[in-house]
Amino acid sequence: FNEQDEIENLIEAFAVLISKGYDFRVVMLGGNERHSDRMAKVYEKIDKLGLSSIVDIKGFVPLAEVKAQVCKSNILINIRRDGVYSRSGLS
Repeated sequence: FNEQDEIENLIEAFAVLISKGYDFRVVMLGGNERHSDRMAKVYEKIDKLGLSSIVDIKGFVPLAEVKAQVCKSNILINIRRDGVYSRSGLS
């Protein structure tokens, strides 16, 4: 995940929803090993907010798994601005 993705805000939103009694699981596809310090902070925030049991960050996965996860989802949140990379492979 890149800085522009503002994933930390999304994680905080999940914590708000949990605090209001919503029951859900989060599967996040993607990530960026080049930004491992950033990802460490993301995992730290997940732990700090008590979301470890509901958030599963799978990292990069094959396109077939992306499509399978999208089909299984009730809600899809694309955190990228509309563009080539945000729509890649999902049409």
